[in-house]
Amino acid sequence: MKRKLKQKDSKAGVAAVQTARRGSWLSEFDRYVPLCTPELRLYDAIREAVPMVDAAIGKIVRLTGGFRVSCAENPALEQELARFLQTVRVGPASYGISAFCAAFLEQLLLYGTAVGEMVPSANRDGLAALYNAPLDAVELRRGDNPLEYTVCSRRGVDSVPVPYQELVLVGALNPEPGQITGTSLLRGLPFVSGVLLKIYESVGNNFERMGNLRYAVTYKPSADGTDRAYAKERAMQIAQEWSSAMQSGTVKDFVAVGDVDIRVIGADNQMIEASGPARL
Repeated sequence: MKRKLKQKDSKAGVAAVQTARRGSWLSEFDRYVPLCTPELRLYDAIREAVPMVDAAIGKIVRLTGGFRVSCAENPALEQELARFLQTVRVGPASYGISAFCAAFLEQLLLYGTAVGEMVPSANRDGLAALYNAPLDAVELRRGDNPLEYTVCSRRGVDSVPVPYQELVLVGALNPEPGQITGTSLLRGLPFVSGVLLKIYESVGNNFERMGNLRYAVTYKPSADGTDRAYAKERAMQIAQEWSSAMQSGTVKDFVAVGDVDIRVIGADNQMIEASGPARL
């Protein structure tokens, strides 16, 4: 009897938190915490624009490795559990608990917050699938107690609490004091990424200017009066023939009469350095 009373007391609510932020007349709106913010879209853009960031997140996920469940007291149950973890459906096209954990960890590292859901079978006799929820479909609502929150599903402009809160898992990476959401691993990267993108853009401009050869064709008329009189017409003819030769797509000879100087603009036909500005 005493043990039952202790279990009942352990599930009782907590007292009020004295140091929590007090609400204003807009406190009802302040309770809703959207998980998809412009900051998270920036992290998506950084990962897409800087290949090293994408590679680093993937490497961290791979370095976590896998895990194995153990049930020494019942080997048959251990085999059944291992089979379930290998074959459980994850989302529309994946299977296995490893796929769910990898997607959950990747979302946690990139955004600082990850959301997963257990999907029961139709007859409610077991677990049918696991689902990694996109953050733009979920909001968190602060409870009356700062230690509690409610998971809500976005329905247009409204947010409705999901009926079975115990089936939804929310993970937060290093949350700041008083915050529900976590801190992204890329929080300090926007400035550095901006510098890297400028470097990559400069490398691209250099290849446009020097790697893709451009030519300067100069016609110098002689001191003869005839040459000087028709210098403009001859320069236009040379320009036309040179443009035709370069745009033909095949190797063609260029023949000109007089003093014609042809030079490469930029690197003097030397290949510029192509190594990346940063290494992982």
